[in-house]
Amino acid sequence: MNATRAIEVEAKFAAGDDLPDPGLEELIGVAGVAAVGEPETIGLSAVYHDTDRLTLTRARCTLRRRTGGADAGWHLKTPAEAGRVEYGAPLGEPDAPPPAEVLAPVRALVRGRELSPIAVVDNTRRVTRLRDAAGAVLGEFCDDRVRARSLLPRGTATSWREWEFELAEDLAGDPRGAELLAAARELLLAAGATEAESPSKLATALGDSVRNVPAPDAPARPPKGTAARAVVDALAGNRDVLLDMDPRVRRDEFDSVHRMRVATRELRSHLRTFRGILGGERYELVAAELKALGRVLGAARDAEVVAERLAADLDREEARDLDEGIRAHLVEDIRRDYARAHRRVVLALDSDRYLRLLDELDALIADPPVQDGADAAGPAGPAAPAGEAGADDAGDAAGTGAEPVPGDPGTGAAKKAGKARKKAKRRERERTRATLLRHLEAAYAELIADHEAVAEAPDPAERDRRLHEVRKAAKKLRYSADAAKAAGVRTRGLRRACRELQTSLGEHQDAVTARAVLRRHARRARRLGRDTFGYGVLHQMEYAAGRAALADYDERIREIRRRHRRMIRGD
Repeated sequence: MNATRAIEVEAKFAAGDDLPDPGLEELIGVAGVAAVGEPETIGLSAVYHDTDRLTLTRARCTLRRRTGGADAGWHLKTPAEAGRVEYGAPLGEPDAPPPAEVLAPVRALVRGRELSPIAVVDNTRRVTRLRDAAGAVLGEFCDDRVRARSLLPRGTATSWREWEFELAEDLAGDPRGAELLAAARELLLAAGATEAESPSKLATALGDSVRNVPAPDAPARPPKGTAARAVVDALAGNRDVLLDMDPRVRRDEFDSVHRMRVATRELRSHLRTFRGILGGERYELVAAELKALGRVLGAARDAEVVAERLAADLDREEARDLDEGIRAHLVEDIRRDYARAHRRVVLALDSDRYLRLLDELDALIADPPVQDGADAAGPAGPAAPAGEAGADDAGDAAGTGAEPVPGDPGTGAAKKAGKARKKAKRRERERTRATLLRHLEAAYAELIADHEAVAEAPDPAERDRRLHEVRKAAKKLRYSADAAKAAGVRTRGLRRACRELQTSLGEHQDAVTARAVLRRHARRARRLGRDTFGYGVLHQMEYAAGRAALADYDERIREIRRRHRRMIRGD
């Protein structure tokens, strides 16, 4: 069973116990409000659940089992660009675990960790609904008198009153909704309420008791300024994108599959390019698993791109003579491809294999396997003798906070130690830069070799395949340059040149993919006895688009060569 899903957009306010009703009739005429209903009192009781490290709470998510009201059941709330996304599932038995369907959006966060109660929140709610002339609900005003108890170590009981104004889901993201919410906020503040300091009832219920729960272990990252640290930071950034995109991909949000695929590719590219700085069994395992995930995401992204391209092709003048029957079959075929591919992605995200990948990736970042002789594993220079300041010490020479006294013998030693620290840091920066440049050089050489192989392709199909390899090599070089810039390597021009080549070859590859899809669907249509003329028209349009995308290919390669030379010179 699938969980229900809704967008929740609301404003929350703190209200004193003696504050009178705000006079909602003032909102009649705003954004279509025609009537204010009679208040209805509802008793609600919710038990909130989380892991022993408050994984959900720290990610601004809440999971509760609530009784009372029309929407009694399990509710998961997660952050969204506007408001929050709320998922719902039936109550089930009182002692039953949270339903899998409501946990799916946070599966990548929770993984196999046990969920247990962390707070109980009881609420006497007085709700008033605002309706339009047709009787449809536009918004709800809730006057909540809350009693809560934290179940965390040394948690306490508390009570408070708050006001909420929530938009109907149809108004979320609508200009009328923004108008109504702004007017409601102005009215409630004028009535004596104040903006709520806490983002949720759970946060208020937990209060300071969250401090009694250990935070996740801090990762043991390599020292700043080292090549290993630059690589680990790049891996961590894309890991975070992967986790952020997980629930968005499940919801099939616009561009989410693409962004998750890009993060997966960047992770793989970093692992391939900087092999030797990091390495080991876990390193190779993560690289292999990312490749498998990338294939599933790639199939969905390709189907998405083809659908977008063919929809645009059908609107062009060249396709004006295609009849509606052919158009309908084309659109139906392509949509079916994407729906099937997206289901496979969700199945992959629901698999234990995917969760193991995330665990291994987290472990790789938390305890990076820096290889012996990797040049930039740690601070350079000889260790300072016992009692003297080391390269990582801050402050004065002795580390005591005392000012050196002119003429004191210790003053000369302090100056020498300071100079030694500066030299050590400078040597470390130079060594880090040299290490990253060596890996960049290998990526650049791979790109040039792939480019030179294009001219030797024996047929058009092989040429298309080799151009695709050039595109992948350009991506690898750009991703590597992204990681190297953190160490001070001047890669901006090279990154821009690689991006431009990627764009041109990406357009070409999309056309190649679209032609392959059209040929496959044309064969199926022919077997079903359908007219295949339209597939041929679109195939020719995509062939022309692919050829046009290669018009500036040689100039793009020359620009990468120029930018590479300038990077080596340090320009």
